[in-house]
Amino acid sequence: ICLNTQQPLYHHRFKAILPFHSPGLAPVIDQTNAAFHINDLGESAYCQRFTRTFGFYQKLAAVQNSDQWYHITPQGSSAYKSIWQWCGNFQSYRCPVRDFSLKYYHIDPTGRIISGPHSYAGDFREGSAVIRSSIDGLFRAIDENGDCLHSSSSSSSNKTSFFDLDVYHKGLARARDENGWFFIDRNGIDIGKGRRYRQIENFYNGQALVQLLHDGSRCIIDEQHQILATLHSCNDENHADIEQMAKAYWPSFALKLGLEQNSNLLNDEKKSNNDNNQLREQIRQVWNELGFIKSSTIDGNYQITERGHLLFDLNSITRDRALYWLQDRYISTWLPTLKHQNKLHSNKDTFSDIANNPELVALSQRVLNSYARQDWKGISSACPIELFQSSSIVDLGGGVGALLSELSKYCLSQNLICIDRPEVIRLAVPHPKIKFQSGDLFSGSLPSADFYLLSRV
Repeated sequence: ICLNTQQPLYHHRFKAILPFHSPGLAPVIDQTNAAFHINDLGESAYCQRFTRTFGFYQKLAAVQNSDQWYHITPQGSSAYKSIWQWCGNFQSYRCPVRDFSLKYYHIDPTGRIISGPHSYAGDFREGSAVIRSSIDGLFRAIDENGDCLHSSSSSSSNKTSFFDLDVYHKGLARARDENGWFFIDRNGIDIGKGRRYRQIENFYNGQALVQLLHDGSRCIIDEQHQILATLHSCNDENHADIEQMAKAYWPSFALKLGLEQNSNLLNDEKKSNNDNNQLREQIRQVWNELGFIKSSTIDGNYQITERGHLLFDLNSITRDRALYWLQDRYISTWLPTLKHQNKLHSNKDTFSDIANNPELVALSQRVLNSYARQDWKGISSACPIELFQSSSIVDLGGGVGALLSELSKYCLSQNLICIDRPEVIRLAVPHPKIKFQSGDLFSGSLPSADFYLLSRV
């Protein structure tokens, strides 16, 4: 209708219509299910007909013709020669498209590919777009030339890839890593300095709605991440959260039982008793729900998924970490009423408790070293300059040397000594700049040094 007269613009009627966009055309579907564009008189803008049409953006419109997608001009002619399995809309003279092998690209108005292939590509806004890598599955921001927007930096607050990433809104973007949601600026720097949330909304006039990680409460924060107001809680949501907590243990135990049966999980052992077969089938069903294995539609046999390979691969650090945290000694600490609690739990410290179990020592050090390498990457930029001007540095309880290995990149002549229990030191790989020494932090003498480090102890 015309807003001034409140009267219809035209007398034609259609089965469906979308809003008018510049240059004054609207996509419609007529009574014969043909799709095209009309002008403000309700007249067809061209003679071509399509399966589906969409609005014009920057003088080009996406259309579907059977299973082929492309863009057209206001005259209805193709804007370029390529065809796609799906097309988006042009923003900043860039548009996401998907080919018939399900790979995403960005193209310019002439159909020239600007970026890709990706496993996903979104619209451009504020000079950048979000893509998901077809190699590692992580999200990144790219500029209008298809280059990565965020350059790598030694700063731990600077990130270049994310589990989830939203397009920029007023200079900030929502991002998610292994710890939760947060906000980044145009340089990829975490403006919240490490704060993480369950959910976040974009900032609106300097304030944003967030959901806190620890208790799920919703708050309004400012750009300094100060809480300005806390919203009233919802009893229905609290009820659902508490019920979810009460059931949250079952995936952990299903994961533990599956790992313990890992090598037999895909095999049918006819010699096994009915109880074992029943347990294995229950674990299979749960692992199928968790996406680790899937049942073949052809023969019903189970196959390992891409996600599941992280648990079946004996060299996977993901498998190691899962086995480490699902040990009986950790679970029994939280469940003191278990019958085997007294047998599994002792007054010894964790490392003394496992000292005589070489496999468990090796597992523990693989896991702890993986966390240390992750945590200490780029730590040198946060250390005082005096550390690198000293003559000797001793890392107490340094495991197999992850922290000193990172620091050694900037240590030219310092004496670097890593001290830990003898069963741990035996696992250390020789390093040209690090001396590994067996020792007890609570008894005996320690080598003299200018700096003593205690990390993850």
